[in-house]
Amino acid sequence: MTKATKYEEMIGVFTPFPLEGENYDEFYVNTSQIRSVMNASNNIINTFLYSPNPTMKVLFMGHKGCGKSTEIMNISRHLQNRYEIINFSIAQEVELSGIQYIDVIFAIMGQVIDYLSKQTALKVDEGILDKLVNYWRGEEIFEKVVTDQMEMETGAQAKLSLLQKISVYGKGILKAGAESKKTIRNTVEPKISYLISMINEIISDMNAQLKRECGKEILVIIEDLDKLDIEDARHIFVSHRKTLLSLAMKMIIAFPIYMVYTADFAMIRDDFDSCVLYSMIKVQNSDRSRNEEGIDILKQIVYKRMEQNLIKEDALDFMVSKSGGAIRDLFYMLKEAALYKLSQFDMNGQTGMEPISMDEAKIVCSALKSIYERNITSKEQFDKLVEIYHDPQPENTDEVLSELLKSLSVIEYNGERWCGVHPVLVDFLKEKNKLCEDE
Repeated sequence: MTKATKYEEMIGVFTPFPLEGENYDEFYVNTSQIRSVMNASNNIINTFLYSPNPTMKVLFMGHKGCGKSTEIMNISRHLQNRYEIINFSIAQEVELSGIQYIDVIFAIMGQVIDYLSKQTALKVDEGILDKLVNYWRGEEIFEKVVTDQMEMETGAQAKLSLLQKISVYGKGILKAGAESKKTIRNTVEPKISYLISMINEIISDMNAQLKRECGKEILVIIEDLDKLDIEDARHIFVSHRKTLLSLAMKMIIAFPIYMVYTADFAMIRDDFDSCVLYSMIKVQNSDRSRNEEGIDILKQIVYKRMEQNLIKEDALDFMVSKSGGAIRDLFYMLKEAALYKLSQFDMNGQTGMEPISMDEAKIVCSALKSIYERNITSKEQFDKLVEIYHDPQPENTDEVLSELLKSLSVIEYNGERWCGVHPVLVDFLKEKNKLCEDE
C-alpha cells in the first residue's frame, strides 16, 4: 500500500490495520515519547532484553484504537534477534464473549504446536509429544480426529500433525461458539495442570534447542485480551490468573485498561512482572487547553498516509481535536470524508478536486458522535461523564467508570494520570444541556 494521492486511495490507507512489512516501513511514526513520561515500548523492549526472569509476564494495556497492535509489531522488530516470537490474536482463535481461561490455554497450546510443525531445525523430544497425544486420545469430542489419523506413519512429525489437527478442530468449536465448547472445557479442566506441565515441557525443550543453535528463546504475545467484557476479564485475570502465570514462558499479554480502575488491580499488578500503559496521544491538556505537540504528531501520522492537498488544514485540525487522540477514530473520520467526497460525483462522473473542507469534517464528526451517543444509556453514565469533565482525576473507581473506559467514552491519558471525556461526547453533553455551551 502506498501514500494516498486521491480520495479512492484514502479508503485503504485509513482502514485500521496493524502495520506489517512494507506498510510498517512506509507508514510507521514513533509516538511513544509523546504518549507518556516513560517510553512504553522501550520499557517493554529493555525488560525482555535485560531481565533474567525466565518466565517474565508483561501486561500491555491501552485504549482500543490507540495503536497497540502496530506498537507490538515495533516491539517485535526490536526483539527478533533475541526471541522467536509467537504472536497471535485471541479473537481469531476463540469466541471472546464468554471466554474462559481454558480457551486461552488451549489457544496457546495450538499456537505452540503450529509453530513447532513449521520448524525443521527443532526436534522436540518424541516422549513429550507422546504424552500430549495420549492426553487427547480417548476423549470423545476428538475421537474422529484421532481415529482418522490412526493409520498414519509413526514419528514426531506425524504426532505433530495429529496435534495440529486437534487444535484446529478445537479452535473451530471455540471460535464458532458451539454448544460442544462446554465439552472441550469439561474435558480439559479436570486435568488442566497436566496439560500446562506438558506445554511447559515443550517450551523448555524448544528454548534449550534455540539457545544452543542461535541464542534465542520463545516469546509469546497474546493480543485482543484487552477487548474482553468486564466479567470475562475478571475470569481470566482475577479468578484464574495463577493458571496463566503457571505457563513457564515469557509473555506479553494485552490487558484491559478499565481493569486498572477496579479493586482487583492491586493483586493483578503484584502477581504480574510488569504492567505497561500505552496511553492515548493527548490532543488537549487536563485544563482543556490544546496540546499542540500531540496534535502535530497526529497530523504527521495522517500526512504519512495521504497527500496534504487532499484536505484543508483547518478540517484536519478539527478532526484531530475531535478524535480525542484515538487514531482509530481519526482514521474513521478521514475514511468517511473520502467516501463522502466520492459520493459527490458531478454529472460527468468526475470528482471535484476541492480538498476535504470544514463542512465535510463536521459531517463525519457528527457521524462519529452518533456512534458514541449509543454507548450512553443510563443516568449514572451521564452523571459520571459530567463528573469526569469537571474533575479529570477521579478518586472513586466503580463499574460505571470501567464501562465508560471500555467504550472509550472516557479516555485515560498518562503523564499526570488524568481522564478526559471523549470530545464528541462533550458536544453531546452540551446538546443535552448537561454542560453549559461556554464550558
